[in-house]
Amino acid sequence: MSSGERFAVLLNSDGVPMTYPNLYTIIHLRNRGQSINTISAFLEDIKLLFQLLDKLGIDLEQRIKSKDFLKLNEIEAIVNLTSFNRSR
Repeated sequence: MSSGERFAVLLNSDGVPMTYPNLYTIIHLRNRGQSINTISAFLEDIKLLFQLLDKLGIDLEQRIKSKDFLKLNEIEAIVNLTSFNRSR
């Protein structure tokens, strides 16, 4: 940023900023004074979630738009997949 403030941004696989995760961090984290480390940690977790959703073939944004929310078995699969080591 031109003020010298550091800011974390989550990019999709094409290198484009992801709208909703980044908007959330601006409204709910940055504007409430959270540190860059807190915001970065949050975005790392969201990145992991989207990687898992991709692995499961789930387009979360489309599912929410169509009001076809995650099923219990999908949530359980995400929880089970979080047990693997993530590379940062």
